[in-house]
This record gives sequence, structure tokens and C-alpha cells, in this order.
Amino acid sequence: MANKAVGEMTLVLEGKEYLLRPSFRALNEIEDRCEMSILGLTELITKNQLRVKHVSGILWGGMLGGSEEGGLPLPFSFEELHEKILQSGYMKMTTAAILFLNGALRGRVVEGETPVTRKAEKKTKS
Repeated sequence: MANKAVGEMTLVLEGKEYLLRPSFRALNEIEDRCEMSILGLTELITKNQLRVKHVSGILWGGMLGGSEEGGLPLPFSFEELHEKILQSGYMKMTTAAILFLNGALRGRVVEGETPVTRKAEKKTKS
């Protein structure tokens, strides 16, 4: 089950659930597959310039991060993922990739606390 507080989410492909986890390995894989930095990908998202290879790279990296828990390899290759994305609906999969990347960038969420809150508290204590 996905733990949203740490940026995890569940992706459904062909009726099967896959855990997406923003681990260090996942983020490195995303950058390698997309041939750009995570922040570069966010810029493409804001400009509506995300391409199929980026969506595949983001989802693949997230699934590799999620597969670390069970220690099992994914039951298909990166190349096979492209077809699964098209069969599942490109817009739906693009939305999933964007949501996952957003969660990965946001990091662990603690109720009632944000990085801005922590910074402001430090200033008032000084």
C-alpha cells in the first residue's frame, strides 16, 4: 500500500498495481532515462513540453523504487512499458507521472509542518 506521506503512489497498468516510490535509486533512474535533471523535468511540465520518453522514464524510475521493497524485478522491460502506457491512456499516465514527480519533490510531509514553517520558527527563536 502506498504511503502518500513519503511521496509514494499506486499506479495501475493492465489491471495490476505497482508501487511508485521516490527513492534515491528511482530519482537517479528518472534522470538517466530522461537525460535531464529532476528540476529540468519540472520546467518541462510547467511549459507543457513533457514528452512520451519523459513520462516513461518517470514511471519506470518510480516503479523501480517501489520494487526495492519486495526485491523483485519488474515483470516487463522499459521498452514494454511504452506500450502499456499507450494502452492505459497516455493522458492518464502523464497525470500519474506528474503527480509522482510532485510528491517526490515535496518529500516527506508531516502534518502541520512545511519547510517554510520550520524556517520561520528558527528565525523567531534567534
